[in-house]
Amino acid sequence: MDERRTGVVAGLSAYLLWGLFPLYFPLLEPAGGLEIVAH
Repeated sequence: MDERRTGVVAGLSAYLLWGLFPLYFPLLEPAGGLEIVAH
């Protein structure tokens, strides 16, 4: 049962992250690509 719970939590976390990425990437727009890679 513990492995199943871990799998469900991992799946929900991945789904949530993929949903939030479109909100996060525009925040990085003012910084250049080189600046992002350098940090």
